[in-house]
Amino acid sequence: MKVSIYGNTLEAYIAAISLSLYGNSVIQHTKSFHSEIDEQPFLKNEPGLKSKLERTAISNNLELSDTSKFSSADIHWIFYKDKKSGELFKLVSNLLSSGETISLVISTTLGIGTFNSISNQFKSYIQEGQLRLGTLPPFIREGNAFSDFESPELLLIGTDDNYLISMLSTLLSQVIENATKVMFVSGSEAELIKTSICTMLATRLSLINELASLAEEFNIDINTVIEGIGADSRVGNSYLQPGCGFGGLTLPQEVDNLLLQFSRTSSGSEMLKAVSETNRNQKEVLFRKFWSYNKANISELRVTIWGASFKPNSSSIDNSPIHELIEALTAQGCEINIYDPASTTALSIQYSEYLNIQLFDNKYEAAEDSDALFIVTDWKEFFEPDFILLRQRMNKPIIFDGRNIYDPGELIEFGFQYFAVGRGQKRND
Repeated sequence: MKVSIYGNTLEAYIAAISLSLYGNSVIQHTKSFHSEIDEQPFLKNEPGLKSKLERTAISNNLELSDTSKFSSADIHWIFYKDKKSGELFKLVSNLLSSGETISLVISTTLGIGTFNSISNQFKSYIQEGQLRLGTLPPFIREGNAFSDFESPELLLIGTDDNYLISMLSTLLSQVIENATKVMFVSGSEAELIKTSICTMLATRLSLINELASLAEEFNIDINTVIEGIGADSRVGNSYLQPGCGFGGLTLPQEVDNLLLQFSRTSSGSEMLKAVSETNRNQKEVLFRKFWSYNKANISELRVTIWGASFKPNSSSIDNSPIHELIEALTAQGCEINIYDPASTTALSIQYSEYLNIQLFDNKYEAAEDSDALFIVTDWKEFFEPDFILLRQRMNKPIIFDGRNIYDPGELIEFGFQYFAVGRGQKRND
């Protein structure tokens, strides 16, 4: 089958590579939108991407094109990540201007209402049979992208067009076979399901963070509480990791999407407002602990931050807690050393004018003469550092752990003061 893919997001690359390796003829238009950056860090960092991309060169089934020139295809698949829909609608118009019948699939983060908006905008083309429209909400996570695409827990195919259903069932036959559950639903239903899933996960994270704060008040280790909660099969263990706030594009944007929909109703949603507000506050938790420990006297202190990406195995710093921490520390006159194994480029671009920030390629060098160490991302390489060397490098052996990756007792044995989220030493923050 001939497939044209538009976009240079991680999802676009994963779909293009996987479908080409399944034997389809795929062309990926990597410069379809002005809002997308040219160089994507995940091209280097996503596990398996580079090797599979090399395999497509051997099979010769994938063409990467830096133009948006129309090419005939059985399926046109758009991957779009932006908060505004203008460029998406423009691309759909350009495809339809070819005069050919277009079987179009859209995967976007724009959220609820996007499918209906496109359907209404191009209603005449749908009625005349020139446009067959469907949506496949993306469930791809950085660091696990190929598995998420090729063997999904849930595959949502959103369309009422029987011909497009048949085409997608053929194109995605191997994905359907590997999927735990496949649902053929309307486009609007697919959007609401995706947004509801993400919002449920965000709600769990905000609730466990509030419980972690309560646990600190009672001198209870939140990990013990989580062990008990997770033992109940009705709850389970997923998304019960307290920390310094969730980030990325998906969860925050989907919460905002659902809040927007509720704002248009008479009832609204106080709970979702609380989820969002709790997460905003949680991104300041490490700074508040640091501020309290030093009795507000932190001007000119040098601090080290390990981790900047919003989660491990990702180069993205979108909505990462690193931003709130940097701004708060900078406002108080702190010198900041940062080490992250994947997001140095993104940091150097965003914070190029911050003279108080230094980026390092080595985590121990970043800790030199530091008055505190903050853990923002739970990269595996941070789990078992050389604590003796780390203590020797630091000016003050104090760790503020935003991901609860260390054992409080072990850190005390190594001579550190240790403050985490719902465990470790307690400060009135």
